[in-house]
Amino acid sequence: MNSPGRSAPAPGATTTAERPATTTAQSLALTDLVKTYASRGRESVTAVNGIDLAIEPGELVALLGPSGCGKTTTLRMIAGLETVTSGSIRIGDREVSQLPASKRGIGVGFESYALYPPLSVRENLLYGLKARKVKGAEQMVGSISQRLEMDDLLELRPAGLSSGQKQRVALARALVRNPPVLLLDEPLSHLDASARQRVRRELKRAAARIRLHHHRRHPRPGRGVVAGRSARGDGRRGGATVRHPRRGVRRPREPVRRPVRR
Repeated sequence: MNSPGRSAPAPGATTTAERPATTTAQSLALTDLVKTYASRGRESVTAVNGIDLAIEPGELVALLGPSGCGKTTTLRMIAGLETVTSGSIRIGDREVSQLPASKRGIGVGFESYALYPPLSVRENLLYGLKARKVKGAEQMVGSISQRLEMDDLLELRPAGLSSGQKQRVALARALVRNPPVLLLDEPLSHLDASARQRVRRELKRAAARIRLHHHRRHPRPGRGVVAGRSARGDGRRGGATVRHPRRGVRRPREPVRRPVRR
């Protein structure tokens, strides 16, 4: 509703309260990033020990490593959900390691879904857009739901969704904002084969518009590869080994003898 005495904006005009979603790709750089947890009466635990990693705009990178090596902790520090013990995080030309999560402009999709139970799928997708007063939010939700083939889920609540459907909604919520940096934790783990194909196509499509940072464990048979590079570490040594997926794929130096089962 317009305030008395103010004329309505012309059709198609952008008001000061409306902010179009960004699609600008940005680089991501981690420098000597460390996370240490203090413990009463015990020695402190170092979860991430001196990671150095530079990722270019539009590049897809996967963090690989055994359980507990610090992959999710690294993502949470980048997102602003964990404090940084030391080191720096740069997005584009901004140092963001001391900024709150809301000021970093990062899209995040975690394996736990983090959906709002009282809201429908449509409302979950719209929530962040409306909070930021993004122009064309309804159209953005309609577009991502079509691309992920989830139009039939829009009026349902999370309690009525399967685990695979919840994961698609969580991915859609991260993608719909077109953030300059996107962090995904296990984005394909609960999807069936057909849904994985759709999501994989959309992730590659998104990488053409934004800088996508993608985290996953060791790929299981049939999961496919989305990332263009992988960074590997065990959480105990400084730095990360960066590899391209074509190297060692046909003749792996470290074959997986016991695939992870859930």
